Amino acid sequence: MKKEGLVVMLVVSTVILFSSPAVALGELLEELNPWKETRVGLIEGYLGGSNNQIDFVDDSAPGVYGGMRRWVLEDLAVGGEVEYLTIDDNEIDTSIVGALGTATIMVEESINLVGSVGHYSEDEDSSIGYKAGIEAKLLGSDISLVARGGYRSLELGEDDYSGLEFGGNLMLEF
Repeated sequence: MKKEGLVVMLVVSTVILFSSPAVALGELLEELNPWKETRVGLIEGYLGGSNNQIDFVDDSAPGVYGGMRRWVLEDLAVGGEVEYLTIDDNEIDTSIVGALGTATIMVEESINLVGSVGHYSEDEDSSIGYKAGIEAKLLGSDISLVARGGYRSLELGEDDYSGLEFGGNLMLEF
């Protein structure tokens, strides 16, 4: 009986003593595996449309946008985007073009925080504008349907084009 108890105690002690370092070593080897699937280096291109609620405009302003981004870390991508908005309201009939630098932070597998800053122009006026929002991948993997919403802060000349943006796009991974 004493031998059996001693053997059981020895086995349990050995498992407890060596299991934590073995698990840690396994996790380290998994991280160092060069064939492990990773998001780093993945490029995504997208094209979509938006509905923009500009603060001083009665009707919504439709827009189109497109861009590309590259994942530089597992949860961070940088890229560029171009957008075009048309405003046709009672007193205003204009279009705005923006060229933006973007940053995307993955918070969940299909949910990202997005931010951008860039140069906007309308006729002779131009200014720097900012956007911040969230996007959600709804369907697909290599070709995806993505919904996004956010807020744009933009003043051009005497006008403030700040407001909410809601949009959707098709995204292609390559």
